[in-house]
Amino acid sequence: MENTFITALANQTTLQQQMGVVANNIANMSTPGFKAQNLVFSEYIEKADARVDIEDDTKDDLSLVYARGQFENTLQGTIRHTGNTLDVALEGKGYFGVVKDDDTYYSRAGSFTVNAIGELVTSSGNLVAGEGGGAINIPSDAKEITITHDGTISTDQGSVGKLMITEFDSVQALEPKGNGLYAATEDAEAMASTSTKVLQGALEGSNVQPIVEMTRMIEISRAYQRAAQTIQTEHDRQRSMIQRLSKSS
Repeated sequence: MENTFITALANQTTLQQQMGVVANNIANMSTPGFKAQNLVFSEYIEKADARVDIEDDTKDDLSLVYARGQFENTLQGTIRHTGNTLDVALEGKGYFGVVKDDDTYYSRAGSFTVNAIGELVTSSGNLVAGEGGGAINIPSDAKEITITHDGTISTDQGSVGKLMITEFDSVQALEPKGNGLYAATEDAEAMASTSTKVLQGALEGSNVQPIVEMTRMIEISRAYQRAAQTIQTEHDRQRSMIQRLSKSS
């Protein structure tokens, strides 16, 4: 393929990936605790002809772009008071511990409820982890539930557990797993919460800025159209050249 086609197609591929990230941000602008995602791009340089010696600079290099990874907007979302006893927001950089399929994940979404057997669970039905990693059980006849700023949960019958609140030295090392869950990678060093405050009767909203994301979507769409136009223009040029050569021969 010609260099123009390669460059334009590489551009379209990364723009398509970026559009998917922006669309996901917009879809989650009302999701409690959601953090907006962004792509990181890098430039990849390749010789136009791989058979040309590396010291031979008579050939131009190809400059291609690719999505190297993604990073998260870590700004605190707006905290909205709901008055619901089992709605919990985190003020600070900590994450709730969540158990799914026997693995521990982390989340900022604190819309909790109690399942049929008295376990504290997320809105998706995953167990909310206690400080030691186990489930938190709420007595069926509990009349009052109180959650303090350090995550301790008590009822009128006494203390029932404490929320696992974990902080990380590098939030960007967490890997998004969908449904507001994150997995800790090898680069994410976990530590017990030291500065995060637990707020009962409140939820942290998404930090997505709808106007900014819509503007980005328009810009990506226009850039994609320009790349498509480049491909079409190059295709028309080559077709015209072939027709002229055919007539002259």
